Amino acid sequence: MNLKLGEPFEDRETTPLMPETLQARAEDWGELLPDGAAIITAGVDVQDTWLAVEIVAWGAGEESWSLAYETIHGDTSRAEPWEALEAILSRRWRHCRAVSDLPIAATAIDSGGHRTDWVMNFSAQRLNRRVWAIKGRGGDGVRPWPKRPPKAKRASIAPVHIVGVNAVKATLYSRLRMTETAGPGVCHFPEARDALWYQELVAERAVRKWVGGAPPHRMDQGCAYAQ
Repeated sequence: MNLKLGEPFEDRETTPLMPETLQARAEDWGELLPDGAAIITAGVDVQDTWLAVEIVAWGAGEESWSLAYETIHGDTSRAEPWEALEAILSRRWRHCRAVSDLPIAATAIDSGGHRTDWVMNFSAQRLNRRVWAIKGRGGDGVRPWPKRPPKAKRASIAPVHIVGVNAVKATLYSRLRMTETAGPGVCHFPEARDALWYQELVAERAVRKWVGGAPPHRMDQGCAYAQ
């Protein structure tokens, strides 16, 4: 582009996302679930002194609506934060076309680095509700989600689902760059979400590094983000 065509080049896949741009797209869909929402999931980030929970509704083509984001403060080596998490995961959501309120269908909790034993115990007691312990793994070729359910090392603990963070983050950032207002892959945000949340959402940025003639992406670490 530069040397042969003499044209300016912009690597749009690695251009930083502006939090103000995403916040300007915030919507008000009222108290009921959006009409296109069909299933609800939750993601939980675990730290020593807090739990961060995001609840997301999903529709056709993985169109998504961020329903809620809450931080539970407290020593996560004690029972109180986990009891508060249980209360959040037990919520149900009203839908204009559903006979009954929709529950959270599945939850992923980060088990790597902080309070691993607590995460594993919490998951093991709730596997029938699809509360899964996960651990991120970087590198190209790692599946976003395991093809088969993993087996636990012992019957008394929960299995750990390995998540391919490179693939997940690349997909998320490509969807955040979408300009469509609805449709497959579009991410919707509520008006009540504050500016700090958007700053954390885009705190990481893609860096293209050429290795052996191929340009794999790497995400520079920024602020922790729950989902």
